[in-house]
Amino acid sequence: MDPAVVSCDIPPMKAPEKELRFTRARQAVVFWVGGVVLSLVAAGLGILTWWQLKNPPAWWIGLIPLVLAAGSFVMAWRLTRHAYVLLSPVGVELFPFWKPVDHFQLLPWGTIQEADFSEDGRWLTLTLAGYEDAKVILTLDPIPLKAKPLLVRAIRGVMEKRLESASAAVVSSEIPDPTAIVAAAAQNPDGPGALIQSVRPIQSIPPARPRPVPEGPFVTDPDP
Repeated sequence: MDPAVVSCDIPPMKAPEKELRFTRARQAVVFWVGGVVLSLVAAGLGILTWWQLKNPPAWWIGLIPLVLAAGSFVMAWRLTRHAYVLLSPVGVELFPFWKPVDHFQLLPWGTIQEADFSEDGRWLTLTLAGYEDAKVILTLDPIPLKAKPLLVRAIRGVMEKRLESASAAVVSSEIPDPTAIVAAAAQNPDGPGALIQSVRPIQSIPPARPRPVPEGPFVTDPDP
């Protein structure tokens, strides 16, 4: 039984057309084996029907395991072909066992705050951003053992890149970019000096003028 999935900006990727598809191939092995066993049972019943027995089984009894075997083969083929977890540039796409098209769930990368794998590699826990108690728990048992390391590297790689992008955005918002200042100064038609004066005008102090000295004889008061 699949666990319930809670559906809740998207980082740029170099190859947006690429995606990683993980199927239920490991779970399909059970249906392949079941189909083979049911086919052998149907063949055995058919042989008993043609033997010269006093009370042979009815011919239609062999159709029951034959129909079940056909259903098992169809189910195994679908599980092997269709995706269970799909990693795309949009986010993590989940397809449940029953009616995957109707119950399809999409978790965008921007809504995933943390992605934790269990020590035994059987469970994946996705913590949604903004909700401390909102988690998506997925079982990885249906995925083949050889494909699990690829799933782990892919999800951890995306989360690490998102963390680096967020850190770089914070740093760039606090520290001005000198290359942008130089480029703006080069594009200014009046030259870099005009750009600097337009940003921070220089206030000049006019030089002090000498006080004029009066000409002619000086008149002083006579002594009393």
